[in-house]
Formats: sequence, structure tokens, C-alpha cells
Amino acid sequence: MLVKKCGKKYVWTLLAFIMAAGCTSSPPSPYEQLTHKQLPHFRIPEELQLEIIAAEPLLVNPLYMEVDEYGRLFVLEATAVREGSDYTARISQLIDTNLDGYPDQRLTFADGLASPTGMLRWKNGFLLTSAASVSFLADTNDDQQADMREVLFEARHSYTKTKGLHAPVLGIDNQVYIANGYIDSLYCPLSAAESGKGQIFSSEGRSMRLLPDSVRLSPTASQAHFGHGFDPSGNYFVSNDSCLLGHEVVAYPYLLQNPPLLSWSAVQCMLADSGSSGQLPGMPVAPGLPLLEGPMFHIYEGAHLGAAYSQVVLVSQPGKRSHIRAFFLEQDKSSFRLTSPDSSSLFFSSSDSTFYPSGIFGGPDGALYILDYSSAPNQGRIYRLSQKNSAPFSWLGRLLLGKSSVSSLVQTLETPNVWWRKQAQRLLLHREDTQMREALFELIKNSEFPLAKVHALWTLQHFQLNDPISLDLALKDPDAVVRRHAIKITEIYRQRHPVLLRQLLKMTTEKDPQVRLQLLCSLGFSNHSSSNLVRRYLLNKDIADHWVHLAALSSMREIELPTLIQLVSDWEEPTASRQEFIEEISRLIGQNAGSETIEELLAFLNEQAANRPWWLESCIRGLRQGINEASSPVELSAVRIRQLSRLSELF
Repeated sequence: MLVKKCGKKYVWTLLAFIMAAGCTSSPPSPYEQLTHKQLPHFRIPEELQLEIIAAEPLLVNPLYMEVDEYGRLFVLEATAVREGSDYTARISQLIDTNLDGYPDQRLTFADGLASPTGMLRWKNGFLLTSAASVSFLADTNDDQQADMREVLFEARHSYTKTKGLHAPVLGIDNQVYIANGYIDSLYCPLSAAESGKGQIFSSEGRSMRLLPDSVRLSPTASQAHFGHGFDPSGNYFVSNDSCLLGHEVVAYPYLLQNPPLLSWSAVQCMLADSGSSGQLPGMPVAPGLPLLEGPMFHIYEGAHLGAAYSQVVLVSQPGKRSHIRAFFLEQDKSSFRLTSPDSSSLFFSSSDSTFYPSGIFGGPDGALYILDYSSAPNQGRIYRLSQKNSAPFSWLGRLLLGKSSVSSLVQTLETPNVWWRKQAQRLLLHREDTQMREALFELIKNSEFPLAKVHALWTLQHFQLNDPISLDLALKDPDAVVRRHAIKITEIYRQRHPVLLRQLLKMTTEKDPQVRLQLLCSLGFSNHSSSNLVRRYLLNKDIADHWVHLAALSSMREIELPTLIQLVSDWEEPTASRQEFIEEISRLIGQNAGSETIEELLAFLNEQAANRPWWLESCIRGLRQGINEASSPVELSAVRIRQLSRLSELF
């Protein structure tokens, strides 16, 4: 997308503001000899090429990289590792002073950083995470150095021996997602300065979503011990102790509708650890940083590598980071599954004993950038993986996206490479312009690129500029991804614009299972009788989908028992999925309902016991499990205790 090729008649319409340099012949890379020396150690797909674009002594031990709207390359480097898991780091800007296209000097944006675990470009600086804090570093006088630091959130306890908070990522919904698997609560010093009493946000040991400008946190439904990320359609994926790669299917706000469900898993595990996480022969030992001890994954979104790499997920296992496997991400009902292109699924590997990748990032040219932390002292490299015979590395310091008008930024949302779309959306969030609403609305109405419409919808939402007209268009869009996001945004307007609820209730003929799941979740916020009927219809339609069960249960708070009685009356024939749901709703009653409701259920079961209906065993098993899991002891009368005991003995 990025490169204008000499002699070609096609040029992307956005190149007028993307590139500051014209089409010139590129000088040889200063790392050409080092690249050729390293290549025999690497195994890569034959249609791709590998080159080094930065190496020691220019940088050492790179952990993260960020490219901003001007093509400035910032790298988070670990400059000194102390005993234990502590280290000191800096944020460096790599610059090209001799105009050969490659970095040759380093500017220090911030130094002396204590054990940072991730960074994200935001406004005139970076959001920076450590294991127990979230800070904002800013350059307020435009001298390319951070001169302001604000601690946005911090934990009350030290978490130096675990990764804690890490990997801030901007979601398509305008919120910054922060991976977490350990921190239970965070304190906000800024709120203390304003009100005299600091606000404490409970994270419940889950990853979090942050609205930076309002300094508000909310949990996600999952933990992420080893990173997280999004696919181009905005689906959220995590990596944790129990699952190398999982998809968060049902989001936290829906589970919160029925709080006991917060203890149930909302993650579809697509790739479990094989259990053979020991070190491969000849591979480097992990450098001793918690940040680098787990698995690593990256969902390719760059378009440059070609259609064959669309929806490709790159994954490494703990202790095997230099062996990266490739999988295809495929929709599976309301979630996803991974499929392998061949039996080994090996995409990239290295026999270099010092090579230790710390991250994989997509760039503005659509290429993949692999950071080599390196187990050798004072060493570090950035590798670029691109299509064979494609144009060389050439964007450093040469992008002009930051100077674009609002209309040009809106046009950029139609770019195939997600890097451009994310940067354009981020820049639009920082601007307030009267042209924005009209330009975004026109894009939603006329664009032929579905993902551009999704970015436009969420950008409008940031400024609360969506209306029934734009959302009605999106709810009727031919593309399922657009419809799914429109349903989610409609939740915010359900009371202000009742006509939108009527539109949702008409979507019972929806063909896509992920859209139907979102519809089921979103209708959980409505107590309208028609909403109840549609939710019941969607449950019956997709009863074979386990995640539909969870979504349906989230909307049943305090109506579990009448729903259960109605379902066993309607369902004449047993199926495995129906039995599973009966067990789940009975478990929820045992966990959540009071003693009076449980006794009412036991009375109903006792009446039905003589006929031994097909659902009775599932109901009793689920009820007993829920009672055992209840947060406080369930007090039952002696009669009901005996009834439960007798019913249990039937099976």
C-alpha cells in the first residue's frame, strides 16, 4: 500500500499525503552484509524475504516498537537488567540522517524507565505500562523528549515477579485495552488531586479497558498473562496460562447482567499448550524477564503479504519463541477456530543461538517487523519480513499522515492495511472538526469497504454523533461485521431512540451466527416483552452453540426459574445441547437464587420425578453444582434437603 513503484501507472489515491519522498532509486542497506550473514540461520516461506533494518550498537534489547503518523520509529529498549526481574529501559527514536532510508542515529525520548511492559502512541507521547502502573509520557514543547509524566493508575502492591499490566492496544471501539492477569485493583492519583479522594477501580484480576481522556477503567471478561490483540474485524483475543490463544466471545458488560456468570469462562480456547513447553535443543534460554517468558502471538492485518496471509495468526510457545507457527483464523459458529496450512504449521524459525524474538509488529508498508531481544550482551535487531522482490524499507520519517486534513483522514479509513486505519482513527479522536460528521456519514453510506464503515461508526460514537439514520443504514448493511458493530453501538441509544430497538427486533432472520450472538447479548439490556420473545427464539435457533447459552443466561437474572419451567415444557425431545443448557440454567439457579427460589424448584422437580422426564437428571446435577458454588451457604428446609437427596439417588 505504501510504496509508489517507478514505471507503474497505478498509485494509491492516498499517496499524495502519505509519502514526503518521491520515487527514487534506493541505496543499499547499511545492514546488507549482516543480513546475508544471518540468513542461513533462518527458515522463512519461500515467497518472503528477510532483511535487518536496525542493529547494535544503534539499539539494544528491543521490547516494543511504535511507528507514529510521521513515520517516526520509536523502540522500547531494556538498557540494564538487574538481579531478579527488574530492569531499566528507555524509549528511543531511530532516525535517518544520511537519507539512505535506514536509521543511523538514536534520539532518547525517555530514559531511566523502571521495568516498562509496553507502550502505545497517544497524542504527543505514549501510554506506558509497568507491571503495576499505567502512565502517560508527553513531549509538551516539541523537542522530541518527554518532559511530562503523569501516573494514571497504580496498584497498591508491587508486582515485580509477574508480568502484571502490559501491552496497551487501541481497540476499534476507541478504548485502550491493557493486558492483565494478576492485578486486582488500581488506584487513580489524578482523581485524588481533583476531589481529595482517589478513586479505586476493581479489575478483578482481568484485563482492562481504558478511556484515556476520561481516565476511566472497566474490566474485560478475560485474563491475559502473555499479551492480547485484535483481528481486523475488532474481535478480541488473549493468551494466558491456560490457553496459548483464545477468543473472548461474550464481553464483560453482558456477564455483569447476571453476576454469577463472571466466574464462568467467556473465552473460546483455540490453541492449548501442548504441554511440551521445555526448551528446544540449541535454542536460547529466556533472558530472565517475565515479559519474555510466555508465548507470543500476532494476527496479520497488513495486506502487503497477499491474500494467502489474510487472517493468518502467528504463534510461538513458551521456551520456543524462535519457532513461530502459522494458523488460519476461521469462523466457527459464534467464535473461531484455528486451522493449519500443513502438518507442521511452521512459519518462521531460527537456529541462531542468540536470536530471541520479543515481539512481532505490523508496519505502515504492510510488512512484518520482528524484534530480536537477543541473548547476547549489548545486542538487538529489528528484522523486516516482506514479499520477495518487493520495494525496500523506505518509510522512516517520510509519512505525512499527521498533517492530513479531516477529510483525508476519513479517506484513509478505506485503506486495506489496518495500520493506516488505526492511525487515522486515533488522529480523528484527537480532533474536533465540523466536517467530520458529514464525511464519516458519507463513508458509511457509500464506501465499498466494510471495515472502513466500522471504523467510521466508532469514530462517530466517540463524539456521540451517531443517530438513527446512520445506525439504521449500518444495521441493514450487506456485511455481517458492520451489522454486528452497529448492534453493539445501538445499545448506547436504546433509551434515547426507541426506534432502534424496533429495528433490532426485526433482525430474527439474520444469517450470520456472530451477529445473532451480538443481537442476543444486546437485547439482554431490554426488558420489553418482545425482546424476551426474540431472545428465546435466538436461543432455540442456536442451541447447539455453547456461547449462545452463556449469552442467553446473561439476560435471565431473576427469571431463571420461570424460563426453565417454560423450556422443559416446550422442549419435548431431548438433545445433547438442550440437556447442557438445562444443566447450566439449573446451576445458575443454585449459584444465584435465594433459598425460596431453590425450594420452589425442588418442589417442581419432586412433582415431575414420578414421570422421570428426560431433563430431570441434567436439572438435578446442575442444581447441586450451583449450590456447592454459591458464594454464601444455601439454607433449605429439612423437607427440601431430603427431596434433593432422594432426587439425586434416582440417577
